[in-house]
Amino acid sequence: QAENGMLGVGGFPNKGDEDCDLVNAGKQTVTEVPGTSFFSADQSFAMIRGSHCDVTILGSMQVAACGDMSNYLIPGKLVKGMGGAMDLVASGSKVIVTMEHCDKKGNPKILTSCTLPLTGWRVVSKI
Repeated sequence: QAENGMLGVGGFPNKGDEDCDLVNAGKQTVTEVPGTSFFSADQSFAMIRGSHCDVTILGSMQVAACGDMSNYLIPGKLVKGMGGAMDLVASGSKVIVTMEHCDKKGNPKILTSCTLPLTGWRVVSKI
């Protein structure tokens, strides 16, 4: 499910086959799979906020040992948008983070405590 109202998100399109109306939460163009359904963003957030999603899988820039996570803001960098990450991690669903364990400079991203602004407090179930 993509927060913009797409259920049945496929992979990235081949060059030249991009449809700018089919994007994921990271604003990347994607494809649809057989059976994809489309709905409004307000319905998407109603699913999220209504706790109708059992599992949330998303990336993060930092995760703390206690389950805190930071995934939307790097001070001094342009932010594409906070998106629905705060809604997703606050929804009560199981939160699984997929990320590299070190940043581009080799610094750990799994920390005792996050140094970036928090997206959620004690929300991560699994990395």
